[in-house]
Amino acid sequence: MLLRDLSDAFAALRRLAYRVDRLEGGAMLENSSITEGRMRFIGGLLRVDSGGRVEIVGTLQIDGTSTITGQFTVEGPWSLTGDGEITGTVTISGPVTISGDTAITGAVSVTGSITVDAGGTIVVGGMALDPSAAGGSLDFGSSRSINAGSGFLGLYGEQGFFVVNSSGPAMIHADGGGFQAQSDGPHLSGAAVVASTVVTHWLGVDSANRIVKVEVGTGGPGGGAFDWPFPESTIVSGFRTADRPTHDGVDFSYSGIGGDPIPASAAGTVAAAEYSSGYGNYVDLTHPAVGGHTIMTRYGHMQTAPVVSAGDAVAQGQTLGPVGNTGASFGDHLHWETWVDGEPIDPVTFMETYGE
Repeated sequence: MLLRDLSDAFAALRRLAYRVDRLEGGAMLENSSITEGRMRFIGGLLRVDSGGRVEIVGTLQIDGTSTITGQFTVEGPWSLTGDGEITGTVTISGPVTISGDTAITGAVSVTGSITVDAGGTIVVGGMALDPSAAGGSLDFGSSRSINAGSGFLGLYGEQGFFVVNSSGPAMIHADGGGFQAQSDGPHLSGAAVVASTVVTHWLGVDSANRIVKVEVGTGGPGGGAFDWPFPESTIVSGFRTADRPTHDGVDFSYSGIGGDPIPASAAGTVAAAEYSSGYGNYVDLTHPAVGGHTIMTRYGHMQTAPVVSAGDAVAQGQTLGPVGNTGASFGDHLHWETWVDGEPIDPVTFMETYGE
């Protein structure tokens, strides 16, 4: 310190004391400026209190571990590169871009939109949202997912899938069977083929376009009016003729009829399938009541035991057994009886009332 004269000595000492006080009070950086230099703290503490603030215009680079306790506000664009951890409540306002894998533990509340660019995935528990897969997918694991594509949305599982596309909604089993609702009506594919003897009901559509369960022989396949088991023109013996007044049915026969399959004239339930000395091997079918009248048809003289059993449900046209010559018979033929309300009536008259 240079004194111009002794009169300046006390003023100089006062200025020196002021500077020492500032250094001791930690205010040495007040109104300080560093140009093209650096400031380094070794084992010390940089503290800003009493309403002060640190303002950085330019780039702030922090190497190593940093801890911020209390409210922390960043205004304007900022970038966090590399591995990091944020613990506690964080509020972010404005657009945020996250590149790379990010793990979030705890509750997250988002007001606004989340955009994941192609190639990115959001994983929440066992679910993975992948926007890069065609139109996007939500994978639940174990072959379970929701997928979107060009013109379709599908729900997939281990045993099949449900998909909605331009043709309509469809449910498809892994084995190929399925149901699809199209503009021209429902379509069924891959349905199991079973013997009609195990069929107990049909599916029908009522006047309200509902699919309903229908008793066999009531409006289902093969239901409705009765068919002749063989053409009427092949009848060789009529009902209770003068020479056979106790003949309660009609007989059908033609060259080579032996062994031909005997069809059920209408859908019904097998009431009897057995052998008797008069009818030989025969079948009785009961049919749904028509106009309040009970109906039964009988098929006699089969070549072998019937191919159906008592209690079976049969469809119209289903084979009951082969034409034969068992019991009290004169040769290969079908003896056919029609019963209404427990009484046999002439099959010709019966068909005029109940036939096709």
